[in-house]
Amino acid sequence: MPLFIKMTFKEKVKDLLEKALAENEQLFLIDLDFSETNKISVILDGDLGVNLQDCINVNKFLDNGL
Repeated sequence: MPLFIKMTFKEKVKDLLEKALAENEQLFLIDLDFSETNKISVILDGDLGVNLQDCINVNKFLDNGL
């Protein structure tokens, strides 16, 4: 019987973010913050900088996973 572990919202976001960054290894996390209303703030950097498309891709990955 598989064991299912319920993740908290924050744990789910962190897990998804790790997966999103694993798809683009030049990017790395600087900061991850949650407001009291669970607004997510992600600050990224990259070996070659971070462009708008990088932000869109990470945002879509998180959005689709949630």
